[in-house]
Amino acid sequence: MRVFADVVPNQKILEQGEKIATVSVDFRNISQENIQKRLDLLLSAAQFRARRLGILGAIQIEDGNLKKVVDFIEKINTSEEPIDELQVVAAETAYTAGPLKLRLIALRNGEIMFTT
Repeated sequence: MRVFADVVPNQKILEQGEKIATVSVDFRNISQENIQKRLDLLLSAAQFRARRLGILGAIQIEDGNLKKVVDFIEKINTSEEPIDELQVVAAETAYTAGPLKLRLIALRNGEIMFTT
């Protein structure tokens, strides 16, 4: 029996707070379905970029607690101020082995409205 292994050095890939991906939001067309589509696009872009940068481990939002995502979406739905951008940043320094923990951010005119 033969075993082959690939070895990759566990290097720092992203610093805490480093922007990974951004999508715009058309607040005039803000529906639950539209928000979900924008978040899906944002997270897909973040995952694609993370893999291209060399992160091999898991990718998750914050500590992996789904309630944080649900609360974030609820804040978007109930926000009295229009949000024009969603962004994802590294919640903490990420290495090749992962995990990459993501933080979702809602912005208006470049100002942070709220995060996960």
